[in-house]
Amino acid sequence: MARLIKSGYVEMKDKVIIGIQKDEKKDFLPDKSSENFSENVNENLKATEAEENQAKEKIQKLEQLKKKLENEAQELSKNTRQLADQMLQDANEEARRIIEEARDKAKQSYREKIEQAIQDGKKSVIEKYDSLLKEGKEVIEQAETYKKSTIENSEKDIINLVLKCVEKIIREKIEKDDQIVTNVIMSAIADFHSRSSLLIKISSEDFGSTKLLRDKILGTFPTVKDIQFKIMDGYKKGDIEIESVEGTVNPSIEKQIIKLREEFNKLIEGE
Repeated sequence: MARLIKSGYVEMKDKVIIGIQKDEKKDFLPDKSSENFSENVNENLKATEAEENQAKEKIQKLEQLKKKLENEAQELSKNTRQLADQMLQDANEEARRIIEEARDKAKQSYREKIEQAIQDGKKSVIEKYDSLLKEGKEVIEQAETYKKSTIENSEKDIINLVLKCVEKIIREKIEKDDQIVTNVIMSAIADFHSRSSLLIKISSEDFGSTKLLRDKILGTFPTVKDIQFKIMDGYKKGDIEIESVEGTVNPSIEKQIIKLREEFNKLIEGE
């Protein structure tokens, strides 16, 4: 055999058939190696079948998982749309609420400005009259001091002199500042609770034209619907009378001087 392997070639002269002679007389008996092979094949088939079953189960589970995920995705998409719709609805409602609040605030601001304008005008008139009254009181105090110190027997003459001085001061103020009469009228109107209809009697010396006064009253008091002016021939500068459904008021400058004179008389009687 060694010589056969080492030789570069084998020369075959005669054909020789090599085979296994079967003994036909003996029955064929399977050897143990064939049985083991069959068992191995069966086991492999069973293992393959088991793996196929496992693979099928995995595929079924994957299909179920896929279907579940698709359902969840559809549900999530539906919920997302519903949430988006709700958010849009909430945003619209919030926008409407903000607009309504802005309108309410604008109305409130307008009312407050009107009330503030009325109060400011009234305050301005009061301040001017307070100044006039203060001057009058100062004159009274000076006169009282002078009366007590030097001429107690001439009280009435002194009081009359003081009244004339005060009246002169007030008249001079009116002549120099036409706005005083206008402010007196505005202050008197502000004191009315019902001012829908007004009749204002004034002097021609104070108002040659009532257009500016009418515009100012209507601009300051929105509740005034009807306003009439009547120029009174017998009225002096500063004489005023205002009529409304509540009654009549007389805020004339002359009326204020009369009240001041009454205060002086009370002072004299008190002494």
